[in-house]
Parts: sequence; structure tokens; C-alpha cells
Amino acid sequence: MVKCREIIEKIEKLAPLNLAESWDNVGLLIGDYQKEIKNIMVTLDVTLEVVKEAVEKKIDLIIAHHPIIFKPLKKITMDDYTGQMVCNLIKNDISVYAAHTNLDIAKGGLNDVLASRLQLNNVKVLKAL
Repeated sequence: MVKCREIIEKIEKLAPLNLAESWDNVGLLIGDYQKEIKNIMVTLDVTLEVVKEAVEKKIDLIIAHHPIIFKPLKKITMDDYTGQMVCNLIKNDISVYAAHTNLDIAKGGLNDVLASRLQLNNVKVLKAL
């Protein structure tokens, strides 16, 4: 069995957190670093449908590209879409990890894959000022 922290260390070796844009929210967003992980789901976005599927399939860790939480939450209730997801994830002990702009910009990351697929040359990292 592998701990959540071990999986995160492998992800962050490929896409270090310091590569993320300052406005982004990456890393372990919900869960416990010490949790034993048996089943992992990878998704672009965490949605209610994704959470439902994760519960049904007994997923321990969801690795998402887009963070489930972008800005501070003022409340977590079942009356709110994000609140429903967060409540169900916590209730079912499902951890969520996001690798967004850090994975985009990482060497060999999504931007490099896309540039390669498009057969682009002289590719450089551009940062907004």
C-alpha cells in the first residue's frame, strides 16, 4: 500500500508547486497526507458527477488538473455546488490533489506536450507581467 504523501511527492517532482502561478491553488486541497491509497481517479475537473463516480468506485484520491477550490470558501453547505462536492468528498474520505499551472509549465508538462503535438519550434515560456 502507498501513502498519499508518496504519490504527491512523485507528482511534485514532475510539477513542483513553485511553478504554479500566484493566483492558482495547487497541491493537496482535501485529505490526509498519511492516508493509504488503493484507488486513484484522474480528471480534468472535479464535478458532482466525478464525485459520485469516485464514491461508487471506492476511489481514495482524485488527481485533478483544475482545483476544486480557487478562492476561499465562506461556507461549506449542501446548498452550494462546491459545498456539495466538498461535503461528499470529506464524508467519503476521498482526497483531492490539484496540479494546474505547475503541470502546464513543467518541463515535459501539458504545454510541452501540446507544443510537440502541434510540431511547434523555438518554444519559450511566456509569463504575463
